[in-house]
Amino acid sequence: MAGQVLNGTEEELVRICEKVLQRDGIRPEDDLFDLGATSLTFIRILVEVNKRFDVGLTGAELGEDASIQRLGACVATAKNPT
Repeated sequence: MAGQVLNGTEEELVRICEKVLQRDGIRPEDDLFDLGATSLTFIRILVEVNKRFDVGLTGAELGEDASIQRLGACVATAKNPT
């Protein structure tokens, strides 16, 4: 979405995903599997996310939504559980 403002977490997640998937222009609403992520590359993304944000995500938290937006929400929940 043109002009969309990303929060800092989403910006970092985009960088991680672009690096692992070796592609530019990933948008927060894009499904990472639709962009070519495999189970292995998704695990690599999760490893990087867990290291960067000091969380312990497994991927199960995402349900059927493997997007940056959902990943960012999971990071926020893991960092600040209610």
